[in-house]
Amino acid sequence: MVRLLRSSRRVPHAGRILESIPRLTALLVRLAVATGLLLLGLATVVLGPWLRVRSVMWTGALQLREGDYARLESMLLGQPLFLLPERALTAALPQSDHVRLRLRRTLPGALTLRLEPRRGVACLSDGTVLDDRGRVLERVPALPGMPRLVGFTCTSDGRGLEPEGRAVLRSVMDVLQDPALAPAVVTWDAAADRLELQLANAGERVLCDAGRAASQLLKLRILTRSLEAEPLPAWMDLRFTDQIVVRKKGGGHGARRGR
Repeated sequence: MVRLLRSSRRVPHAGRILESIPRLTALLVRLAVATGLLLLGLATVVLGPWLRVRSVMWTGALQLREGDYARLESMLLGQPLFLLPERALTAALPQSDHVRLRLRRTLPGALTLRLEPRRGVACLSDGTVLDDRGRVLERVPALPGMPRLVGFTCTSDGRGLEPEGRAVLRSVMDVLQDPALAPAVVTWDAAADRLELQLANAGERVLCDAGRAASQLLKLRILTRSLEAEPLPAWMDLRFTDQIVVRKKGGGHGARRGR
């Protein structure tokens, strides 16, 4: 009997240990990631000055004049590979407001630059066109059918959206680029942290939290695939955990569990 009592006292202690394993694992993972980032930063600072650009290659759909290639390469050759002034390079490009520069570094000293056109993905109510990073594209007209953003504001210099607006735009980017779900209007209520999307196909309305739009809109894409050829409900609220509250065309409510 004594042995049974002793063993029973050990069970709660063992249970607490088992419950703490996931927390300890998560802590160890965070420590490993932080250590890796720290080592990578130290390696970049220490080795950066010795790893310099020795060769430059250009790719992409856009072409520059020979003189522009030579001028930009003179800015790059001999510079530290991981300490390049990307903003200065972008500003030095002809028509830099309409060009995106992507850098790919290959050890020990090769640099590949890809030139891509900045394309408009949405516009504000006044017709100002924005790229996928929320930056203003000057002298670019809004195309018919381009998604319109309501409730978004630009910075005081007019170069792009406010930081909060850029974050919201990033969260809905997958839907903006999906032909089946592309919205005609995206309305952001910052005070209520709410987004309302009016889809372009049939005017369906979708509600979600602005701060969790990326994960909640994923439920919309899953719902679309599950319906296959059936039309989407006229009104959908994605703000509930594991559920989509819907209002069908012609009235009535229902709920679909997210997958």
